Amino acid sequence: MPHKPIDEMTKDEFLAKSPSGYRYLAEKPTYAEEHIAWVDSNQEIVLTDDFFDHSPSDRKWILGHEKAHSSISPHEDRFWKVAESGAIGHFDEDEMKWKGIVGGRNPEETLTQLITNAREGEAVPQEVLDAYADKIHPSGELHIGDVPIKSYSSPSYLARLIIEAVDSGMDLDEAISIIKEESQSVGVPDETIKDAINMVKRELEEYEEKQKD
Repeated sequence: MPHKPIDEMTKDEFLAKSPSGYRYLAEKPTYAEEHIAWVDSNQEIVLTDDFFDHSPSDRKWILGHEKAHSSISPHEDRFWKVAESGAIGHFDEDEMKWKGIVGGRNPEETLTQLITNAREGEAVPQEVLDAYADKIHPSGELHIGDVPIKSYSSPSYLARLIIEAVDSGMDLDEAISIIKEESQSVGVPDETIKDAINMVKRELEEYEEKQKD
């Protein structure tokens, strides 16, 4: 395991060496005043003081939710098929707001949480299981064809996927091979992939050095 689980870290531990794919933001932008954590345009998970004020179990839940965001897109037909089925919630015309079966201010947030729940082994509507079977794998598992990688994915994001797979017990070379193949298939530049692999190796080397102290 190349680092202590983030949900168990104090803020000081996180700041001393932020794991790949994550960053801390001291002051929230106006649009995120009510957010505890979110995924930015570089696919990095942004953590705030509010995140570190929560218990480790709450932090694990929050991180699971943010990771699940990468698995869905409102631009896909299946998203709207599930959203409009009535299985995950409905739009209340009297109150003029979305009401999801597990909360969420809109269908995307509700579906994201349902995928998070499914990954934890909880029961979710069959419509979700049927439409997103390829995305519902336990956190850390990597499968060619469904890893959430885009052509603009950053090195730190790719490094995070590799490290999370290693944390879950996957062999490092296998994790690198899967991420490399999937990245190349969606047009991620070779230089970006190389930078990600180097970031992982540096992080593992630093971890091993600390273990010797």
